Amino acid sequence: VLLLLFVGIAGVGIFSALLTAGSGEAAEAILQASLIPLLLGSLVVMALVVPLLMAYWFAPALVVLHGMAPLDAMKASFVACLRNVVPSLVYGVVMMVFLVIAMIPIGLGLFVWVPLFFTSTYAAYRAIFTEAPAAAPA
Repeated sequence: VLLLLFVGIAGVGIFSALLTAGSGEAAEAILQASLIPLLLGSLVVMALVVPLLMAYWFAPALVVLHGMAPLDAMKASFVACLRNVVPSLVYGVVMMVFLVIAMIPIGLGLFVWVPLFFTSTYAAYRAIFTEAPAAAPA
């Protein structure tokens, strides 16, 4: 659905014009003219992907470990991410940087990154859903 939305915003005509462009200069002119719709489509899709990822992040653990219904788990995951928006944002940026670094040696760094991602996600789940909140200092 998000891909169709992107294509709808970016314009189907851009892709067909690129396929029929005869020379490299014509294709370059078409791409330069279509830069704004491509950026707008990318921003709209990203704005819709972030809440979807927030809803999916903790949902599997909530379904398996707490026996919640899938939609209820997605709602709880979304609310938990929304309450912890700054830590979630920092975590996402750091993990993306680590992912880029892991991809440098022909993807071999993924043997380290993937377990790190899953264990850190589980640690976040435990901290948010199972541990009692710390008492305020007196």
